[in-house]
Amino acid sequence: MDPTSDAKFKDHPWRLDGPGRIPIRRTYDSNVQCGLPVLHPSALPKQPSEALRGEFPWHVALYQIEYRIPVYSCGGSLVSNRYVLTAAHCVVNSNNGYTLSPDNFLLQVGYHELGLVVEGCSQERGVKRVYVHPEFRTGSYRHDLALLELERPVRFNDRVLPVCLDTEEDDPVSFYRQIGKVPGWGYTEFDEVSTCLRMTEVPTVNYTRCLASNPEVFSNTIYDGMFCAGYANGTNVCNGDSGGGFVTFRHGRWELQGIVSFTALRDAEMAMCDTKQYAAFVKLRYYRGWIGSVLDGSWQWSKSDKLVQLDDDGQPGKQPEMPTDCGKRKITTMPLIVNGVRSVAGEWPWHAAVFAVSKRSREYRCGGTLVSQRYILTAASCAADWHHRKRPYVVQLGQHQLWEGSLTGREVRVLGVESSGDSTLALLKLEVSVEYDDYIQPICLPSAVSARNQTDAVGERIGLIAGYGQTDPDGDPSAYLQAALMPIVDSGLCVIYRIFDKHEEHRMFCAGHGNGTNACRGDQGGGFYEVSPQGVWTLTGVIGKINLYRKRCDPYGYVGLANVLHYLEWIADRVRSALAGAVPDTVQPPAGPKGHHSKGCRRKHHHHHHGSHKRKGGGSRESGSSEDSNESRERSITSSVKNVMQAKVDLVKDIHGAAGSTVKKIFG
Repeated sequence: MDPTSDAKFKDHPWRLDGPGRIPIRRTYDSNVQCGLPVLHPSALPKQPSEALRGEFPWHVALYQIEYRIPVYSCGGSLVSNRYVLTAAHCVVNSNNGYTLSPDNFLLQVGYHELGLVVEGCSQERGVKRVYVHPEFRTGSYRHDLALLELERPVRFNDRVLPVCLDTEEDDPVSFYRQIGKVPGWGYTEFDEVSTCLRMTEVPTVNYTRCLASNPEVFSNTIYDGMFCAGYANGTNVCNGDSGGGFVTFRHGRWELQGIVSFTALRDAEMAMCDTKQYAAFVKLRYYRGWIGSVLDGSWQWSKSDKLVQLDDDGQPGKQPEMPTDCGKRKITTMPLIVNGVRSVAGEWPWHAAVFAVSKRSREYRCGGTLVSQRYILTAASCAADWHHRKRPYVVQLGQHQLWEGSLTGREVRVLGVESSGDSTLALLKLEVSVEYDDYIQPICLPSAVSARNQTDAVGERIGLIAGYGQTDPDGDPSAYLQAALMPIVDSGLCVIYRIFDKHEEHRMFCAGHGNGTNACRGDQGGGFYEVSPQGVWTLTGVIGKINLYRKRCDPYGYVGLANVLHYLEWIADRVRSALAGAVPDTVQPPAGPKGHHSKGCRRKHHHHHHGSHKRKGGGSRESGSSEDSNESRERSITSSVKNVMQAKVDLVKDIHGAAGSTVKKIFG
């Protein structure tokens, strides 16, 4: 049964009867707007995954009382001064399916460190009544939703505020192009409950991709009232995050779109989550009818554009003003690569760091992207002084730390630099060819026919940027490689912010959140990556121009990116010339797992690398006869040359628009 189609659920508290039927966001205090934190943090979080104090003032800690001792159980989201949304399995006995007594629960609001009271901000409340969705059944995880009515209303302050509720009609196309934030005190990577509130940023995933990732788990649980989210690479929710909210920044406000429900297990015996798989969330817009039927008891409906709030005795009380811009965060995050997440070695194996070096100094210049064994694509501004020959350049590959060496990394001297005709991009030619392994891989370039899909770019595409740029507008480059998701936005925003001029729109595009997530100095030259449903990453942009405000990078602005498609023929000509004139440097194919040739564009490394690692393709051969060795070498060279020649043919076809051809093949 679709809860939204039930006759008794037709009216819900986010729609007004009468003309206009505009969506509203309700609050219980005339001076409070939902989702509007008022705190300004004095410092960055200690870790990229730690939330800022007051960043999620609607997040609630739910405790179960065992033998008179409160034990942390789940998260929840404050949607009014009297109601909290959470997961049904957090409030139901898993053995018999009965709803637990309200006396079994204690709620804490306004907390950052779990259990640590902040005078004047933190509050504790008992539960008066538990509402579990009537169709929820233990073990099925469908309809995994519950509302908790508090014994008495909370007092709103800087640390305690409600979140806005999603009121949109269900639109699968737009819904599965979102990035959300999920706060929680769940288990960390060390399998311990976090003492400080943490946050993870994850994208929504469509049903097909979610089901294909783990049919055993999702085939019996996936339905219209659920959605999947995550990266399936070690960054996701875990035990203890259940019941927490999935919030997105939409239309200038933060809205609660989902509730953490379940994840697959990596250790069934210990019941530990598998963060390398997608997580399942309750889709709130699917249940707005049921939620409305519970919350509506506190309200009397009117045909006017104003709601009447009732006091506990049923009489009309003091009426709040209807908020028009709820959900905006005022919290100031001075972000990394902004609100970025620290990467691990091999996670972005095509990212390069460019240095200018001398006998006594080493200066980090910018980022770049490996597009073949001999070429790094970067911004022309990064290599502006190359031709003055003051200092040689080196490129650092295979690392995630800027200043510390590692067994996985390699440095290669730059032999030459060639800029595009308009001095936007530059290709750095390496002195020697690099060998591919799990930590060093090239990225794919877009197909020439991809230009046909550029018309729907705005609001339709999300990419990722990576770099060692400043984590503070006044600070030094980041010691660790940072990464952040960025949506493509209307190029007019970059024109308005004077990031690039209107006449540059044909070769630049604009990306960013405009809410505290942006690139900064030192990120220039790095790539903008997009991933296909098959997990193939493509370089579609190069960070060229950052947003400056009073000579400091503006985390609330946008970033201008050079459109790689516009420069595709120029890039292809240079790389093709290298292939034709330097076959011995390019005939060795990249080594892949178990000796197979790598596809070159797939990211093979993810989070959590354990134990020692041996480079593939770099070991010694088994001893054998000289004749066998020569024959093997001849076959290898012949095969490689054929691959190179075929790549050249494919490249020429692609430049002339032949259907189905692709520049990607040249990087094998």
